[in-house]
Amino acid sequence: MIFLVLFSWGIIQKEDINISVEDKKLTISGERKVKEEIKEENYYKVESNFGSFFRSFSLSEEADVENIHAESKDGVLEVIVPKLEKALVNKVNKITIK
Repeated sequence: MIFLVLFSWGIIQKEDINISVEDKKLTISGERKVKEEIKEENYYKVESNFGSFFRSFSLSEEADVENIHAESKDGVLEVIVPKLEKALVNKVNKITIK
C-alpha cells in the first residue's frame, strides 16, 4: 500500500524542484523560470514568468519516509510515499463479540 501525490508542473524543469521530508512533513518547493522570446521581421516579443512555490503535507505515522521517491514525466511530478510494513500489520484489529 502506498500514498501517491501528483502535481502538474507544466514547463517547470525537475532541476528547479526540491523535495524534502522533515519531522513527518513532506515539502515540495521550487522556482518557475520561464522566458519566451519571439523574433519576427516586424516585431520582437519577450515574455518572462518567474515565481517560487511551496507546498507542505503532514504525513501519517504509517509513512515510510526512508523510501519516498519521485518521478517527473511530461510535466507531471509523481511522489510515491510507501507505507511501513509494520503499520499494515498493526492495522488489523480483532473485535470481540459480547
